Amino acid sequence: MSQGSSIRNFTILGTSDTYGIMLSSENTVENNTISLHYIGVRGPMDTNNNRIINNIITKNQEGIYVDSNYNTTISGNTITDNSGSGVGCGINAQGSAYLTVTGNTIKNSPTGIHLDYCLLAVISNNNLMDNSNYGMDIVSQKDCQITGNIISNAVRQSRGIYIWMGNPLYPCENNTIKGNSISQCDYGIDFSSENKNTIQDNTISKNWLGIALHNGVENIITENTISGDDEGIYGPDAHNNTIFKNEITDNWNGVDLQGSTYNKIYENNISNNKNFGIHTDGCISNTITENTITGNNIGINIINTSNQNIHFNRIAVNINMGFVT
Repeated sequence: MSQGSSIRNFTILGTSDTYGIMLSSENTVENNTISLHYIGVRGPMDTNNNRIINNIITKNQEGIYVDSNYNTTISGNTITDNSGSGVGCGINAQGSAYLTVTGNTIKNSPTGIHLDYCLLAVISNNNLMDNSNYGMDIVSQKDCQITGNIISNAVRQSRGIYIWMGNPLYPCENNTIKGNSISQCDYGIDFSSENKNTIQDNTISKNWLGIALHNGVENIITENTISGDDEGIYGPDAHNNTIFKNEITDNWNGVDLQGSTYNKIYENNISNNKNFGIHTDGCISNTITENTITGNNIGINIINTSNQNIHFNRIAVNINMGFVT
């Protein structure tokens, strides 16, 4: 496409080695059907200010791919069955800034949305269903807003949102994950070596792990509803995180920390979990205070742990024991 041009209301069919549409800058791609290509819509390096809206993008190896783009909007598209021999993405963005991905339906691809080394992206109000590996795969992302998305993968080998650090020089930090609904995944939200992110007001249910913090540092987990998971919040080697004002109910374990230090767990409702409300193993200097811990099999279970600050909790009506050390 030439700069400043538009493509509207076309059906664009291709082969497995073609691009459906190749962008330049200031293009609008709207109300097209784009199928059977290597990549449905391709934004090459240093193309800016493009709009990809209200298209049907289906049965390509990758749906939309943008590389080092600035101020791209991807909105209102239906993006399905982009398989890529098992590694394809509905939307794949590399090294881009001010990317907006909103109101899309993305189904039946290995990965729904993949962001790699992007900055200041907004990912909002998308519906991601039945993507077999990841609903969202977020690598070394900074200052990203992930809000209001519905993610249901229905595959117990998948991650709803996976956020991880691909390179120590590019930490994954200062991202906000807020107001999302995540269900039927292996991991609801999986953080790996991530720092200073906020997980707030999400509904996370019927996963194996609701929220996993692998080597997570200084993250805030607040006001989430976490239920029906095997592990509500799981923290191996997690340090200096704050977990407060969450509803953590009807899981197998409510909060499970392994080898973790200096975390704060306070003002949560941790109730009716079938095994432990809170379990810590091999931990040092965590603070557990002012929680309501009721109706679990065991309220708090502390083993191989030292210097825990546990006080002012309401521990009542747990089936087997309230507090075990």
